[in-house]
Amino acid sequence: MAQQNDIKTFDDLCQHYLTWIIQYNSPTYDNPLFFVLYMDTDEEQTDRFVIFQTGEIFATDSLSELKTALLNQSDTLLRFGKVDSWLADLETFEPEANSVCDVGYIITSLEKGVITSLVLEEYVTFINLYGDYCHQDEAKKQLLVYTDDELIRKPWDYFYNSVFWPQYNPEQATNGWKRPSLDIDTKILLTKLNEVIRTFESRIKVVKSA
Repeated sequence: MAQQNDIKTFDDLCQHYLTWIIQYNSPTYDNPLFFVLYMDTDEEQTDRFVIFQTGEIFATDSLSELKTALLNQSDTLLRFGKVDSWLADLETFEPEANSVCDVGYIITSLEKGVITSLVLEEYVTFINLYGDYCHQDEAKKQLLVYTDDELIRKPWDYFYNSVFWPQYNPEQATNGWKRPSLDIDTKILLTKLNEVIRTFESRIKVVKSA
């Protein structure tokens, strides 16, 4: 267990053990879901979900019951890194989501043909989470075929090249750089994105709260 003077907040706890709670909002579910993501201790420091031995992503619909759900399912889960130590110290704090992935917001925005920087950020968050699951092990990498699609990749590439990285490049700001527009068919993008979302959600196993 960590020294208490090293950990003063829930975020400190998560950073110490490199283990985080992700809130997932989707119209598929009546309530938000909560995943546990951790950085593995392998050489690549891979971000991984806590998953069941069957390969499905562990999720619960109750943040307050997340620890209980994890402990109740412990014999059926695969987890490495520092997740067990994180769990042991979790009782000291009220758990909260470290980040949110809102696919409902993405879907609604694309239905309206709206792609703002905020929409792109949510889009990239989801695609990256999907990628984390696909890189969980070699068997799951075949699922990358969905996000390797040229149209799916286009907003992802645009976000990093034209939104994210430029904010760390002061030369672009001082040289009168203007962000290029993103020319994309939002209807076709939404159709393909929904396929990725369905693929991801078919790999989720929800542990219902009592």
